[in-house]
Amino acid sequence: MTRFFNKENKQTAIGTYVRLIMMLLKDKPVSFIFYWFFVIFQAFLPAIGILLLANLFDIGGKYINGEDTLLSFISITSLFAGVHVAQIILNMVINIFFNHIQRNLIATLDLRVFEKMQYIKLERFEESTFFDQFQRARSVIESGRFMNFLRRAVTSVQSLLTAIAMASVIIHFSLWLAASLVIAAVPITILRIIRGKQFWQLQRFQSPRQRMLDYLSQILIGRAEAKELRAFDLGDYILNKWRTLRDQLREERWAFERKNIKNEVLFSTATTEVFAYTLSIVIAIGAAYTGNLEVSGLAATLISLRTFQDTIRMSLINFSFAVEGAYYVSDLFEFIDDPNEEKRMNTELLPSQLTRGIRVEGVSFTYPGADKPALQDISCHILPEERIAIVGQNGAGKSTFIKLLLGLYEPNKGKVTYDNLDLQALDLSSIRSQISMVPQDFMRYQFSVRDNVAFGDIHSNPEESTILNAMYMGGATEFVNDLPNQLDTRLGREFPNSTDLSGGEWQRIATSRGFMRTPQVMVLDEPTASLDPIQEAKVFRRFADFAYGRITVMVSHRLASCKLADRIFMFSKHQLVEVGTHEELMSYNGEYASMYREQAKWYQ
Repeated sequence: MTRFFNKENKQTAIGTYVRLIMMLLKDKPVSFIFYWFFVIFQAFLPAIGILLLANLFDIGGKYINGEDTLLSFISITSLFAGVHVAQIILNMVINIFFNHIQRNLIATLDLRVFEKMQYIKLERFEESTFFDQFQRARSVIESGRFMNFLRRAVTSVQSLLTAIAMASVIIHFSLWLAASLVIAAVPITILRIIRGKQFWQLQRFQSPRQRMLDYLSQILIGRAEAKELRAFDLGDYILNKWRTLRDQLREERWAFERKNIKNEVLFSTATTEVFAYTLSIVIAIGAAYTGNLEVSGLAATLISLRTFQDTIRMSLINFSFAVEGAYYVSDLFEFIDDPNEEKRMNTELLPSQLTRGIRVEGVSFTYPGADKPALQDISCHILPEERIAIVGQNGAGKSTFIKLLLGLYEPNKGKVTYDNLDLQALDLSSIRSQISMVPQDFMRYQFSVRDNVAFGDIHSNPEESTILNAMYMGGATEFVNDLPNQLDTRLGREFPNSTDLSGGEWQRIATSRGFMRTPQVMVLDEPTASLDPIQEAKVFRRFADFAYGRITVMVSHRLASCKLADRIFMFSKHQLVEVGTHEELMSYNGEYASMYREQAKWYQ
């Protein structure tokens, strides 16, 4: 089974639960303390009940023989009944407290995961193993599995306390009675601890394929995917892939279960505990027969034997489940403790006005797991207030260059500086407050138009006039005025009373979002890919006006727009191969000129 996962988790089960307990104490200390008070109090009630039962038999016999009063009999009976009522009430109270703690802990862990996602280095999003790790962390929370394991851990402690209290009653009659019942439960407990770890390893081994199964499920039910499934008649093909993968995962789990059935039967309760319980009864009856145990004591002992055995068994079984649960919870903490975070709080701040511009010095970058670099030995200098156009074939490295330029990725080699300050040493908030970007794969937020645009500078609490101006710059004003509630129209199809947009309209909303700020550096990555020629021309004219006084960088496949730029950077095969104005690059008669002439043919 070790073939399933070679990397062992270093955090112990105890350490995992201690960490959870500390989180609970910090989050809801009063509820947590009361919860444990009731749990511990309830743990001793069964032993108290057994002692009261022995007294009930004894006083009842004396009352029948006229050796004790009716009041004594009623008193002991009331106390015995009160213990059972107390157990029922405590069960309800403990469940209420546990559910309260559960809701708060889930909310806390959700918050930790979402906070972590805000600062994980973007390079990690390029690794498939990261998504496997994230899915394991989220599945622990979403399934509520870890709370079931936590409850098992609590029950294990409670059962252990009950067993200790019961043992004090049983040991009074015979040490061997308690010892035989404890020993009987040990083999099945060890077996389940081993099984739990192996099953956790199996699930880690299956997690990449489980994520693929979830992805295929999304294709089969997704609204966006439905059109292509029908247009290309892909439904049966995708369904068969889903079914094959599902059956494969199920068969691996069933093979694992079959392997463990033999051991489960061999060391099960039926073969060990029944024998031990029978032996204990024989010992107790023998003690009564020899006069070492009174009849009332025998009755109490027989009941306590069964209770003690059940308690020991449940304590050890719950302990084995709790140990198994620690492996799953450790997956969650493994994600939360991932050290690959952006450096948020640096002392250096981005100057309020760039006077030397941006330098890229010998930068190379390779995506995690890739064999070849996405960019190799890039050097350039962008002057203050300069307009730069980035061009090149698909896959040449343009978008990667933009991400390095903005500090979203960290170079494997070389550095990017703003006014001679290393970008990686600057405070993140000071950088991002001075940068605006319209990415190629922009978001389509299922919120109102107002929110979609205001997200470009949400921290400044923008006024409506600022939003309207950004919409004008991005070319969104015309169609937004025709929407049912204009700025307050909810966009998309996910929620009721929403209005969906065309691809070009969504792009104009995204472009408007980029115009919300007045940054020092403005980047547009394919800002007009979904626009018609008329809208494209309008956006470019407004962008040209907006560009004065700041560094602007635009990635485009449409080379006609590059005439607006002061200089053009031509990327090819992951390198920066040509730099100059449109006229200069045309005179070089190199890759830019060849690409420009090829595009121009379609307009001649």
